[in-house]
Amino acid sequence: MLSPSFLMEEFTEKIKDMSYEEIIWTADREATEAERRFYRTRSNPDLQTEQLKNYAAALKNFIFYMRNDVKTAAMRNADWDRLERLRYQKTHTPSVLTDN
Repeated sequence: MLSPSFLMEEFTEKIKDMSYEEIIWTADREATEAERRFYRTRSNPDLQTEQLKNYAAALKNFIFYMRNDVKTAAMRNADWDRLERLRYQKTHTPSVLTDN
């Protein structure tokens, strides 16, 4: 997992140099792994189990936002600002804006 502490801040820091498509693909893999770990540990819940659940949900909201440019009600404002900047950078680069 890219974020061993299950934090969106850490995840976004690690993906900032990836392409738009790679970001979505990586986020999807990260969300899948977080959910797998959550379902494996939910029979013996602890703080990490709750963190995994929240991290997977945040990643799914992030993927939805990246694909559709729609902020979900569940997105935290702190995540929103960072993710909005990241999406803007990735969608407003010269390679995206030209027909080449």
